[in-house]
Amino acid sequence: MVDGIIDTSVLIEVLRNNADAVAWLASGRQGKLAITPIVWMEIVQGATDKQLREKMLKLLKRFTVEYT
Repeated sequence: MVDGIIDTSVLIEVLRNNADAVAWLASGRQGKLAITPIVWMEIVQGATDKQLREKMLKLLKRFTVEYT
């Protein structure tokens, strides 16, 4: 069971190393988070090269994908 769904905009800020977003996600206070297939696709679509795509996929693996 997940406690919340994380949005694309939050993940983008994490990928940009926004200190507040990184700290919020690292805190774990929000419980177990999931992403939707749309969020997964939006993040992967934003990769401009293989190295960035690998970084994005590594981040996305931290989350359950919710299909509801």
